[in-house]
Amino acid sequence: MDEDYSQKNRIFQVKVQFDKGRAFEDLCKNEDKTVNAKLKELINNALKGQKRYFAAGKNKIVYNKSYNNFSWIVKLDSGEEIEILSNLSDSFIRDLKKEIDFATQERNDWVHQRNQGSVDIPKEILGDEENA
Repeated sequence: MDEDYSQKNRIFQVKVQFDKGRAFEDLCKNEDKTVNAKLKELINNALKGQKRYFAAGKNKIVYNKSYNNFSWIVKLDSGEEIEILSNLSDSFIRDLKKEIDFATQERNDWVHQRNQGSVDIPKEILGDEENA
């Protein structure tokens, strides 16, 4: 049984400001692509990062007593363990921890987190213009 064209493909239309449309057409022309080809490329690139390409698991730092070094391992929810990096020195781990702590504090300051264990909440959902 033959499927008709509309069942195998999806057509999208978008309305943009005139200047943005002109700029996009110029971009396509510079890349020697049609508008449709560029839109198809953008859609394909956007879908590469979808959730189906991710796995769930936990990070583990493992100390190897025999070699006096560390390994970074990810233990997937499936039970599989994957070594990300090995032969890491204690100074590398200490420096990494310091940088993680600094970046986390910077993030907490940015979202105005004052209490440990609090989570960031978009102000838009609070409904108060003063808090937005």
